[in-house]
Amino acid sequence: MLNPYLKKARAYRGRYRGQLSTHLPMTLMAIDGLGGNEADLERMFAKDSKQLEPYLASDATIDRGTWRATLGDASLEASYMRFFEAELSEHGVDSTLQTFLPTLMEGVNGGAFHPMIQTWYAREHGELEDVAAALANWACFHSTLPTPERAEEPRPDGEESTLMHIITRLRADRELQGLRAKGAYIADRAAVVASHASFLAITRDLVLTEAGLQALRSTLAQTYVGFQNFSLLHGITSAQAMSGLLDVIPDKRAALSHYARSLLAVYVTIGMPPSDARPAAVPALPWPEIGRAAIDTLDSHIIKLVFSCRQEHKRTGDDLYLHIARLTATRTFRFQVRYSAEAA
Repeated sequence: MLNPYLKKARAYRGRYRGQLSTHLPMTLMAIDGLGGNEADLERMFAKDSKQLEPYLASDATIDRGTWRATLGDASLEASYMRFFEAELSEHGVDSTLQTFLPTLMEGVNGGAFHPMIQTWYAREHGELEDVAAALANWACFHSTLPTPERAEEPRPDGEESTLMHIITRLRADRELQGLRAKGAYIADRAAVVASHASFLAITRDLVLTEAGLQALRSTLAQTYVGFQNFSLLHGITSAQAMSGLLDVIPDKRAALSHYARSLLAVYVTIGMPPSDARPAAVPALPWPEIGRAAIDTLDSHIIKLVFSCRQEHKRTGDDLYLHIARLTATRTFRFQVRYSAEAA
């Protein structure tokens, strides 16, 4: 039921209207995961495909010796698609990901995490063509952030580099509190923050461990409960994808560092909301009704977030994810743009 729609979705490139990333393959997989039927897939495809664009013609040859040199060039998506299809056919999914994800993670900020999320979805589904499309999209969105040089001297006692301590320091920084990063897209605004001297200094020795990533997933959910923000939504879905791809990334510490730096930059752009809010009352729907309500919105972000919450609830048993799914599927919220401590 799902595969014919994914095949049709592969006729479209990974971006549209310049810098927007396609959601269609991921949304179709999420609808299937939430128990949707063929009519749901047809409705979603009909809605989203209208705004998508066909691949640009590209005769360029990309190989292992040249693929890094053209990262970020959106005109080469068809060439990257052919390159990754060949790699996947010869080496298989996990071996290919092990080879290319370390470099792609350096540019994870591009496309606001969507190419990474798409890659995780595609790996979970298992079709080589979908993985190739996701990797090609990632290669074309690839955009690195400034990376601060690590200090030769260790930090003074008490200055920890774990993610939660860095978040505390970011929230206390007056310059970052007042920073209004300009940019049309999430990734653009994050790049502005990542170039700021205070951000570079505070994140200089950033360390995110695998255990820290799991704690981060919970923190993101808790933060979203009190502050429903469009950029923060991508934090929840991207953290799930990051965790799901980590087993095929050789240098986990480096990959986690790139991801955390980008995510923290996004966090600064939305005003750095706290993670101590209490859940508000929402309709007590069971999962089947939540899934149906989410699918009926035909909103790719809502469908994907509810699917992520369903997966996280299965994994952890934490009813916080059930609450977010209920909140999201029933639209018992309004997206907030930027957190203000004075207004809270």
